[in-house]
Formats: sequence, C-alpha cells, structure tokens
Amino acid sequence: MKYDKHGVLEITEMNYSADRPAAANPIKIQDVSFRDGHQSIFATRGRTEDMIPVAEQMDEVGFYSMEVWGGATFDTMHRYLNEDPWERIRDVITRSKFGRLPKLCR
Repeated sequence: MKYDKHGVLEITEMNYSADRPAAANPIKIQDVSFRDGHQSIFATRGRTEDMIPVAEQMDEVGFYSMEVWGGATFDTMHRYLNEDPWERIRDVITRSKFGRLPKLCR
C-alpha cells in the first residue's frame, strides 16, 4: 500500500485494458436468485419452465456459480408444482454452461 506524505492511503489507478494481468485472487460472486428469489417473490411457486430462459443467459453474466435449489425448493416442487426436482437440475445444467451449482443445506 502507498501512503502520501500525510499518511493518507493513495488510490491506485484502475487498469481497464484487455491485456491487464489477471488478479491473483479474484472476487467470486454466487447468484442465489434461482433458489431464494423465486421463494421470496413468487411465494415458492417458481416453475422450472419460467427459469430456463434466464438460465440459458446466466453464464454470460459472469457469476462464479448459481445456487439453483435447496431449502424448501425440493419439497415445493413435489407438493405444489408437480415437478421433478432432479429434472430441474438436469435442465439447468443442460441449458447453461454452469458446472458449479451449489445447494443450500439446512
């Protein structure tokens, strides 16, 4: 870190060029909207067919991973939506390039 003569931290100039060196430990952001978002907004009734069009575009955004299910999603898919939770995982993996799909465990 660099400090000026008054002990104030100097801000490093940002390098936005395409050939800048890669960060040694980049920030990794996990999206949880496929799990938590539909539970909160749609009162646990987010259907797989509504998620698929977005899932196809999610990997282009640059998230490190997507949390697709966990918590109440497994139970809700059986009880209220008559969907197969395993099929949702297969659909999301098939329609997106994401390999990192963590699950919330309580």
